Amino acid sequence: MAAAIFKKGIEVSKQFFRARIRVKDFYLGLAFLLFALLLIFWLIPNYVGDPLTQSHLKVRPGTLPDLIGYLLVFLSLLLIYQSPRTSILVSRSEDKRFSWTIVVFIASIFLFYFVSLLVGLLPSSMVIMFVLMRIYGYKKTWINVVIAVVLPIVLFVFFEKVAQVQIPRGIWFEDLY
Repeated sequence: MAAAIFKKGIEVSKQFFRARIRVKDFYLGLAFLLFALLLIFWLIPNYVGDPLTQSHLKVRPGTLPDLIGYLLVFLSLLLIYQSPRTSILVSRSEDKRFSWTIVVFIASIFLFYFVSLLVGLLPSSMVIMFVLMRIYGYKKTWINVVIAVVLPIVLFVFFEKVAQVQIPRGIWFEDLY
């Protein structure tokens, strides 16, 4: 009798733990959804200005933030939809690792911001992409180097030459590139 009650208690605690993870994923999706809606309907219209520059492609400064906002809405809705299914399979160690990688990512974004003020967006983007790819498990060094160098250069050329958006060059390297 006591063993059956103990077994039932273990099963109830497992169900509670699974439900708690589900709720956490659900609320994380809701938080991202609220932030995306705040971004789309208040931050971008009020704080992203449209200068009177002429471009043959008519790319305005709010295009990229709008795309990011809509992508964030889609991904947060996907997280809300998927939270009851996938979160049951997440173990406690994966949950801790996920939390730790989020802290590392947020800290690296702040470091990236302050370093990019000094050396510019292009070199700091290359370094941060390489470091984050190594941290998050991409172990082939030559692929990391190629992606970390080529992607920022392609984006730099696109924004500087095609979209005619000035990319910050940093205090130390204002005249270098």
